[in-house]
Amino acid sequence: MNNVYLSTILKDARKKSGKTQQQIANLAAISRTYYADIERSRYTPSLIVFFRLAVIFNLDLNGLIRNDELGITNPLGQISNHQRDRQLES
Repeated sequence: MNNVYLSTILKDARKKSGKTQQQIANLAAISRTYYADIERSRYTPSLIVFFRLAVIFNLDLNGLIRNDELGITNPLGQISNHQRDRQLES
């Protein structure tokens, strides 16, 4: 999975939740610095951390992976007209 895609979704989800990085890190049983590095695309979370974060933010894992494979980088899962046109050309 693309780190930038995942970090954008996690950062947006955290901001919408009104929680701090420390609060999310505590819920995920990881350090705040590790979580901050995930949000900055510096690290890719392990599968278990990825799962914990998906549960914390109530994210659909299948949707995240499917959207990433399609090249959809909009965290809301919406495809831009440009991206749609490129996919139709393929």
